Amino acid sequence: MAASILTVTFNPSIDISAVTEIVTSEHKLRCTDTRRDAGGGAVNVGRMLNRFGADCRALIPAGGVLGLLLRSLLEAEGLATLTCDISSETRESFTVLECSSGREFRFVLSGPQFAAAEWQGCLERVIFTPAAPPRFSRPAQASRIRTIRSAWRARCTSAGLENLSHRKESHD
Repeated sequence: MAASILTVTFNPSIDISAVTEIVTSEHKLRCTDTRRDAGGGAVNVGRMLNRFGADCRALIPAGGVLGLLLRSLLEAEGLATLTCDISSETRESFTVLECSSGREFRFVLSGPQFAAAEWQGCLERVIFTPAAPPRFSRPAQASRIRTIRSAWRARCTSAGLENLSHRKESHD
């Protein structure tokens, strides 16, 4: 039986967190309580839903050693994944808690560069069907499909993949 909730995260990460007494410049900062967690917007949503017993699966691109770690962390939590292999390394982000002030310093690294074929492969894993539930009117259905297409085109354009934004659509 298919999962009832699918989360889609195109830029997942390995989230590193640590604690140090004080953050200063030009000195090595010794950190403790270091941990690594699977992260990224919808990955975190999927992790929480999974903890509450929801039937959930996460669609993620993953590459390199960090991609293997991401898969392993999600598997250890029991969150089922659909993984798109990519050639670039999965990103990291890290957060340091400064004990002396209680301030949190967040560093978010940029995500991987996708080859056009990798991006297409990820997007093809998500299929929107035109079938509507009985009480979902045809005008509402057409509006929803237009919204999905618009979001698709915007995402492709922002990723520099305009050539993918004009895919032939079989349902209008």
